[in-house]
Amino acid sequence: MSSDDRFLPGSAVIKPGTTPARNRAGARHAQYLKSQVETASPTQLILMLYDGANRFCSMALDAMEQKDYQGQNTALQRAQQILSHLITSLNLEKGGDIAVNLQHLYFYLYEQLVFANLNDKPEIVREVQGHLIKLREGWAEVDKSARMGTLSNDELKSKLIQDGSDAKH
Repeated sequence: MSSDDRFLPGSAVIKPGTTPARNRAGARHAQYLKSQVETASPTQLILMLYDGANRFCSMALDAMEQKDYQGQNTALQRAQQILSHLITSLNLEKGGDIAVNLQHLYFYLYEQLVFANLNDKPEIVREVQGHLIKLREGWAEVDKSARMGTLSNDELKSKLIQDGSDAKH
């Protein structure tokens, strides 16, 4: 097969080793994810980010177990990118102490992942996952309460401060 055979009329380049059906399935999945993100509430987007960071931590743990250092590095860097996004998405002026506490916690988790990657420490990745799971649980409650209209601003602040401070200890 020549390199010109990888081009299909009216479509993107086909990667070697893939089939047109596989590319269409990937494109449908990408469109589905795009639709999910575009229609999600702000709290649902946060839940998606926590899910992604947790998923990449799990992938890193699998790679660590297999001594796949490249896979470990890639997965942990993806989790770090998500934490970076969470950090830069905080509105420190409007969020007050909650946003500041979350910023400190996200920086701590980011640094822990860097340390775990450099020193091949799966126990630290598991610790970060535990914090991500607690944070996600808190945000899931916030999302549920927000959709039901049963959460006041004061209750929201107390839930977020509690989740942020609990995860840091």
